[in-house]
Amino acid sequence: MKTHSQYIKELHILFNQCNISDANKAAIYSSYGVTSSKELNGAQLGEICNKLHDLLQKDGKEPKPSRRKTPLQQAQTCCKVAIGKLLAAQGKIPASGWSFAEWNLITGTACRAAGVDAFHQIPLSKLRGIAYEFNSQAQAIAQSKQIINQ
Repeated sequence: MKTHSQYIKELHILFNQCNISDANKAAIYSSYGVTSSKELNGAQLGEICNKLHDLLQKDGKEPKPSRRKTPLQQAQTCCKVAIGKLLAAQGKIPASGWSFAEWNLITGTACRAAGVDAFHQIPLSKLRGIAYEFNSQAQAIAQSKQIINQ
């Protein structure tokens, strides 16, 4: 859920995108019985933002949703890749072109390492720790292979 300050920022961004003048902003505020956006409560801010989003969608100016991954999604990806690299270094899965079975093995390994039943239950801090440990183990295997090949 958004905080009051996040709603205010969104409101002002939407005002700019809709090219709403100061006089029109004042009219919007006065319809709610206030003189500034800081005096609006969360429900009122949400209502105004939704109306402005609708206005932008009608005009075809609504910005596309961000495709950026959240920190949790980034950590999940890093964790899966780290486990996959270790399993590939151990020869348990191919080094590239992982199929559905390999992805199941990778996510299952992460769940066992975290002690949870489902991958989405692993918290961010645990994902980072698992990725670090599996990267360390994969790096150790790579170093030992390099020493052996010398």
